[in-house]
Amino acid sequence: MNKAIRRLAVGAALAAFTLTGCASWPGAGARVGEVRIADDTIVRASAAIQELRGATDGDATEVLQTAVTGFTLGEAATQIAAQNNIPVTAAAKAAAVTASPALLASPEAAALVDAIATNAVVSESLGQAAYVEQLSRIDIQVNPRYGNWSASQAALQSSALATSVEALQANR
Repeated sequence: MNKAIRRLAVGAALAAFTLTGCASWPGAGARVGEVRIADDTIVRASAAIQELRGATDGDATEVLQTAVTGFTLGEAATQIAAQNNIPVTAAAKAAAVTASPALLASPEAAALVDAIATNAVVSESLGQAAYVEQLSRIDIQVNPRYGNWSASQAALQSSALATSVEALQANR
Protein backbone atom coordinates (compact mmCIF):
# COMPACT_ATOMS: atom_id res chain seq x y z
CA MET A 1 0.00 0.00 0.00
CA ASN A 2 2.84 2.38 0.83
CA LYS A 3 4.51 1.83 -2.57
CA ALA A 4 1.30 2.71 -4.38
CA ILE A 5 0.93 5.96 -2.44
CA ARG A 6 4.59 6.90 -3.11
CA ARG A 7 4.21 6.19 -6.83
CA LEU A 8 1.08 8.31 -6.94
CA ALA A 9 2.83 11.16 -5.11
CA VAL A 10 5.87 11.01 -7.41
CA GLY A 11 3.62 10.89 -10.47
CA ALA A 12 1.66 13.91 -9.27
CA ALA A 13 4.84 15.88 -8.61
CA LEU A 14 6.22 15.10 -12.07
CA ALA A 15 2.92 16.07 -13.68
CA ALA A 16 2.92 19.37 -11.80
CA PHE A 17 6.43 20.22 -12.99
CA THR A 18 5.58 19.26 -16.56
CA LEU A 19 2.38 21.30 -16.60
CA THR A 20 4.13 24.41 -15.32
CA GLY A 21 7.02 24.03 -17.74
CA CYS A 22 9.60 23.84 -14.96
CA ALA A 23 10.87 20.38 -15.80
CA SER A 24 11.77 21.03 -19.42
CA TRP A 25 12.34 24.80 -19.38
CA PRO A 26 14.79 25.62 -16.57
CA GLY A 27 15.89 29.18 -17.30
CA ALA A 28 14.86 29.08 -20.96
CA GLY A 29 12.27 31.36 -22.50
CA ALA A 30 12.59 29.87 -25.98
CA ARG A 31 14.75 27.63 -28.14
CA VAL A 32 15.49 28.32 -31.79
CA GLY A 33 17.22 25.30 -33.27
CA GLU A 34 20.03 24.64 -30.83
CA VAL A 35 20.13 28.20 -29.47
CA ARG A 36 18.54 28.84 -26.10
CA ILE A 37 17.10 32.28 -25.35
CA ALA A 38 17.34 32.89 -21.62
CA ASP A 39 14.14 33.59 -19.76
CA ASP A 40 15.99 36.28 -17.84
CA THR A 41 16.78 38.10 -21.11
CA ILE A 42 13.09 38.18 -22.03
CA VAL A 43 11.94 39.31 -18.59
CA ARG A 44 14.59 42.05 -18.31
CA ALA A 45 13.78 43.42 -21.79
CA SER A 46 10.08 43.40 -20.96
CA ALA A 47 10.63 45.16 -17.65
CA ALA A 48 12.77 47.82 -19.35
CA ILE A 49 10.15 48.43 -22.03
CA GLN A 50 7.34 48.62 -19.47
CA GLU A 51 9.34 51.09 -17.43
CA LEU A 52 10.08 53.26 -20.46
CA ARG A 53 6.49 53.15 -21.69
CA GLY A 54 5.02 53.63 -18.26
CA ALA A 55 2.89 50.60 -19.03
CA THR A 56 0.55 49.15 -16.47
CA ASP A 57 0.62 45.55 -15.28
CA GLY A 58 -2.31 44.93 -17.62
CA ASP A 59 0.08 45.48 -20.54
CA ALA A 60 2.63 43.00 -19.17
CA THR A 61 1.37 39.99 -21.12
CA GLU A 62 1.51 41.91 -24.40
CA VAL A 63 5.01 43.21 -23.67
CA LEU A 64 6.31 39.79 -22.64
CA GLN A 65 4.83 38.09 -25.71
CA THR A 66 6.29 40.81 -27.95
CA ALA A 67 9.69 40.24 -26.35
CA VAL A 68 9.52 36.45 -26.77
CA THR A 69 8.44 36.83 -30.39
CA GLY A 70 11.07 39.47 -31.12
CA PHE A 71 13.96 37.52 -29.62
CA THR A 72 12.76 34.27 -31.21
CA LEU A 73 12.35 35.69 -34.71
CA GLY A 74 15.61 37.63 -34.35
CA GLU A 75 17.53 34.43 -33.61
CA ALA A 76 15.73 32.56 -36.41
CA ALA A 77 16.55 35.40 -38.80
CA THR A 78 20.21 35.28 -37.74
CA GLN A 79 20.31 31.56 -38.58
CA ILE A 80 18.52 32.08 -41.90
CA ALA A 81 20.88 34.94 -42.81
CA ALA A 82 23.90 32.71 -42.13
CA GLN A 83 22.47 29.91 -44.29
CA ASN A 84 21.74 32.29 -47.17
CA ASN A 85 24.79 34.56 -46.89
CA ILE A 86 22.60 37.60 -46.25
CA PRO A 87 24.60 40.49 -44.81
CA VAL A 88 22.87 42.04 -41.82
CA THR A 89 24.66 45.32 -41.22
CA ALA A 90 24.06 47.91 -38.54
CA ALA A 91 23.06 50.38 -41.26
CA ALA A 92 20.49 47.97 -42.70
CA LYS A 93 19.06 47.33 -39.24
CA ALA A 94 18.89 51.06 -38.49
CA ALA A 95 17.04 51.64 -41.76
CA ALA A 96 14.62 48.77 -41.13
CA VAL A 97 13.48 49.75 -37.64
CA THR A 98 13.23 53.11 -35.99
CA ALA A 99 13.42 53.16 -32.23
CA SER A 100 13.38 55.91 -29.67
CA PRO A 101 16.71 56.92 -28.14
CA ALA A 102 15.39 55.80 -24.75
CA LEU A 103 14.86 52.24 -26.04
CA LEU A 104 18.36 52.16 -27.51
CA ALA A 105 19.88 53.56 -24.30
CA SER A 106 18.62 50.58 -22.31
CA PRO A 107 20.85 47.54 -22.98
CA GLU A 108 17.97 45.13 -22.36
CA ALA A 109 15.55 46.97 -24.66
CA ALA A 110 18.27 47.64 -27.26
CA ALA A 111 18.94 43.89 -27.55
CA LEU A 112 15.26 43.33 -28.36
CA VAL A 113 15.23 46.18 -30.90
CA ASP A 114 18.32 44.64 -32.53
CA ALA A 115 16.60 41.23 -32.77
CA ILE A 116 13.48 42.79 -34.30
CA ALA A 117 15.61 44.76 -36.78
CA THR A 118 17.54 41.63 -37.77
CA ASN A 119 14.26 39.88 -38.45
CA ALA A 120 13.06 42.80 -40.59
CA VAL A 121 16.26 42.90 -42.69
CA VAL A 122 16.28 39.16 -43.37
CA SER A 123 12.58 38.86 -44.15
CA GLU A 124 12.82 41.82 -46.53
CA SER A 125 15.93 40.40 -48.22
CA LEU A 126 14.33 37.02 -48.87
CA GLY A 127 10.77 38.13 -49.45
CA GLN A 128 7.97 37.18 -47.10
CA ALA A 129 7.02 33.84 -48.69
CA ALA A 130 10.59 32.51 -48.84
CA TYR A 131 11.30 33.78 -45.34
CA VAL A 132 8.26 32.08 -43.82
CA GLU A 133 9.09 28.86 -45.68
CA GLN A 134 12.64 28.83 -44.28
CA LEU A 135 11.38 29.83 -40.86
CA SER A 136 9.04 26.83 -40.83
CA ARG A 137 12.06 24.50 -41.17
CA ILE A 138 13.62 25.72 -37.93
CA ASP A 139 12.67 23.93 -34.72
CA ILE A 140 11.24 26.73 -32.58
CA GLN A 141 9.94 26.06 -29.10
CA VAL A 142 8.63 28.61 -26.63
CA ASN A 143 8.25 28.18 -22.89
CA PRO A 144 4.55 27.38 -22.41
CA ARG A 145 4.07 30.19 -19.92
CA TYR A 146 4.46 32.66 -22.81
CA GLY A 147 2.21 30.82 -25.24
CA ASN A 148 2.54 28.27 -28.01
CA TRP A 149 4.62 28.75 -31.14
CA SER A 150 2.68 28.21 -34.36
CA ALA A 151 5.06 27.18 -37.15
CA SER A 152 2.35 27.61 -39.77
CA GLN A 153 1.71 31.21 -38.71
CA ALA A 154 5.30 31.93 -37.65
CA ALA A 155 3.88 33.55 -34.54
CA LEU A 156 3.28 33.09 -30.86
CA GLN A 157 -0.22 32.08 -29.90
CA SER A 158 -1.54 33.47 -26.62
CA SER A 159 -1.25 31.59 -23.39
CA ALA A 160 -3.77 31.31 -20.60
CA LEU A 161 -0.92 31.18 -18.10
CA ALA A 162 -0.02 34.22 -16.03
CA THR A 163 2.80 36.20 -17.59
CA SER A 164 3.09 39.39 -15.59
CA VAL A 165 6.62 40.72 -15.38
CA GLU A 166 6.45 40.76 -11.58
CA ALA A 167 5.31 37.13 -11.44
CA LEU A 168 8.10 36.02 -13.76
CA GLN A 169 10.74 38.00 -11.87
CA ALA A 170 9.55 36.46 -8.60
CA ASN A 171 9.81 32.94 -10.02
CA ARG A 172 13.37 33.17 -11.33
